[in-house]
Amino acid sequence: MMTSTADGTTATRNDSRRILVRVGIDVAILCAVGLFMQIFLAVAEPARRGFFCDDESLRYPFRESTVASWQLWWVIATGIPLVVIFVTERVRAEVKTVAEPLQFFRWQVPFWVVEAYKSVGMFGFGATCNHVLTNVGKFSVGRLRPHFFAVCQPVLPDGTSCLNKTLNYGRYIEDFTCSSRTATAHMLSELPLSFPSGHSSVAMYALVYCAIYLQFLLIALGWYTCLSRVADYKHFWSDVLAGGLLGTLTAVVVANDWSNLFKGRRSWKIE
Repeated sequence: MMTSTADGTTATRNDSRRILVRVGIDVAILCAVGLFMQIFLAVAEPARRGFFCDDESLRYPFRESTVASWQLWWVIATGIPLVVIFVTERVRAEVKTVAEPLQFFRWQVPFWVVEAYKSVGMFGFGATCNHVLTNVGKFSVGRLRPHFFAVCQPVLPDGTSCLNKTLNYGRYIEDFTCSSRTATAHMLSELPLSFPSGHSSVAMYALVYCAIYLQFLLIALGWYTCLSRVADYKHFWSDVLAGGLLGTLTAVVVANDWSNLFKGRRSWKIE
């Protein structure tokens, strides 16, 4: 009995160490990518592009963001995905048989928490990679923002500006300085980082990931239901196959032809 208990304790410690190593590797990889991003942002300089004074695409007014940065990062990029992942994994644990809790030193970690950790980890790694790719694109392209003239108010080396149409219209200007007294240093540093849009990249990554995640889990739940009918001796496999195909075909027809989920909305006409 004593030997069995000792062996069990040793096995638990070994498992706990393996978990710590695995988590440590995950964190190290994530930190390495994040560190690369921080070094890149600190060292790299965006490509300097010129402009034409008569470029109407750069003459839009400066406006505050409809979706603020804190809303993007804390609500869209972090809050919604975390809630979706944790709630989904908890619901999955309620509707299907899951593995036994994982022993981590003195604590028992529910299996759904382990699965949620895996999903959150992959999401976080993908989000970091997406952020890296977005910023590499921004710094490589150096595209000026639509509100460039409003924020920068560029002045040429000879002291003239784009207000002097006879001298500067039609010229491609690369040597200039910003003369605005109201623009902050942050606003000026953001001017050549228009492409690709960081807000768009972060929002679409987070929410498309959630959509695919939920889509996969919903299909997996349907598949689990099909398998349970055979396992419970309620149907033959051919019955389940026929029923599954029938339900899938009906769903596709209704979504595509009746609900118009894949087409533009049709207006209702009352005659």
